[in-house]
Amino acid sequence: MPGVSVQLYQTLGATADSTGNCTMKINGPGFGRTWQGTVTILGSPQGTEWTISIGAQSFGQIYAPGPAGPYQLLTGQTLQLSASGLAVGTKCTAIFSGVDDPKEAATPYTGPTITTSVTLGGP
Repeated sequence: MPGVSVQLYQTLGATADSTGNCTMKINGPGFGRTWQGTVTILGSPQGTEWTISIGAQSFGQIYAPGPAGPYQLLTGQTLQLSASGLAVGTKCTAIFSGVDDPKEAATPYTGPTITTSVTLGGP
C-alpha cells in the first residue's frame, strides 16, 4: 500500500528437525518499505533461548515466548530465529507484529508490543 503506514502481522511456522534444531526466517518488506515491530515465539518450551539476527547482524538472544524488540527490517533484509536442543518434532511459530511504513528511513517505532497469554490445564 504505497504512501500509507499499515499494521503488520507476519507469522511463520517451523518444526524442530531430527537433531532438535529449529530455524525460522521472515523475509522483509518490498521495495521502499520498512517494517518495525516485536517478535514473539510460540510452541517451544518457556525460556528456550533463540538467537535472532537480521541479515549478517546478530541481535543476541530472546527467550520464548518473548516478546522482544523492537526490530527494524529494511527492503531485502531477512529476520532469522534459531534454537537448538528442542524435542524432535516440536512445532514453533514466530510472530512479527508492528507497522509497515512507506519509506526506507522509517521513524522510530513507538507502537504496541505483542503480549503472550498461555492457559495450562484448562477445561
